[in-house]
Amino acid sequence: MRARAFEAIEHGRVGCDLKACRDRYLAANGNLEDWNDDDLSEPVWDSDDQIMRDLYRHLLNAGFSFWRPE
Repeated sequence: MRARAFEAIEHGRVGCDLKACRDRYLAANGNLEDWNDDDLSEPVWDSDDQIMRDLYRHLLNAGFSFWRPE
């Protein structure tokens, strides 16, 4: 996942926070007892609906069309 994708939909901070979560997880070497990302992940979960709306808007503005099978 890249921060640029979130920057494109004006959620650059989300991309940075997700990268920091990943870095913390890797630093804990898979030991979930030593891994805490609440300060980084809670803002992401709190804004997930807005992120999806902004992604949808971004795709429509770029001319993406959503195909529905009949």
